[in-house]
Amino acid sequence: MKHLVCGLGSIGKRHLENLVQLVGRDQVCGMDIDDLAAGHVRDKYSVNVLSDLNSGLAWKPDMVWISSPNHLHMPIAHKVIENSNAHLFIEKPVSDSLSSALSLMPAFRKRPRLIWVACNMRFHPGVTTLKRAFDERMIGRAIVIRIHFAHFLPNWRPGQDYRATYSAKRDQGGGIILDDIHDLDLANWFGGPVKSLFAVTAQSGFLETDVEEIASINLIHENGIFTSLYMDYLRRDKSRGIEIIGEKGTLTWLSKGKRPEMIRVEFFDATKNSTDELFHEEFDDPDVELRLQRDSVIAAIKKPEIWQKKLQSGLASLALAEVAKRSAEKGVWINEPLRDIDIVFR
Repeated sequence: MKHLVCGLGSIGKRHLENLVQLVGRDQVCGMDIDDLAAGHVRDKYSVNVLSDLNSGLAWKPDMVWISSPNHLHMPIAHKVIENSNAHLFIEKPVSDSLSSALSLMPAFRKRPRLIWVACNMRFHPGVTTLKRAFDERMIGRAIVIRIHFAHFLPNWRPGQDYRATYSAKRDQGGGIILDDIHDLDLANWFGGPVKSLFAVTAQSGFLETDVEEIASINLIHENGIFTSLYMDYLRRDKSRGIEIIGEKGTLTWLSKGKRPEMIRVEFFDATKNSTDELFHEEFDDPDVELRLQRDSVIAAIKKPEIWQKKLQSGLASLALAEVAKRSAEKGVWINEPLRDIDIVFR
């Protein structure tokens, strides 16, 4: 397979490197309109790097990986769908707005192909351990899920002024809610469909951005589970995790730091009043879950029966993110947050 990586920022370079390791340099091509970024990748990885998408599509890739800033995802995706038969991987979020993302549907129905929206946290070793224990009903019926993510924005991309990145700019799809859309995806994955949502957001006044830097989002799922999400751009010691409270105990995943990342998963068994450690590792490789996701993406190309489901899950996460922003602006609970998605996929 031939792979075209569009957008060679921090995550794009990681996708490109992981693809080179898998299929070799001749089967991977980069594309970026930034000459400096393109030159850096060309020199470091010895791959062909192009400056425009037309040239990239003329190379006839089998798979296009979109890792550009959020507001550019849809223009690239539409051009790929309309001018090639290539499958698509789109970094999270699928777009900076739900309306633009839903515009993919007519083209998708006309020319179906895999459209995979990034969900690499589903492949994180802590999360997969937690999900396995959850699915085995170690805690019985789940009642409450608490999810958190906090990481100091100036530390995200070393060597770059964070204020110049899309994360800090509202008109480019920035803000902690879209940046941490992973956790809305995990809320869907663990808790199931959401029936109502309430959110509060804030700016610290410390980071000099025009986006929300702090968010607290409450979800009520159709099955009665209550999920609380907290996320911010401010915490100096990176931390993320999930706590699931059930009728028979509690499951906890906690990850602290970055390079190394300390990962721990525990099960508190209420029937025995004891705690068991399910997973405990120190990871220095941040690309473990990216490589696992890469392999699942490539395998999914041969499974057209799941193509729509992969696009649907990405759109559902974006819908929750957009509704969370609307809820925070209006200060109200919003019912049926996934109504537009349900209508599109009926």
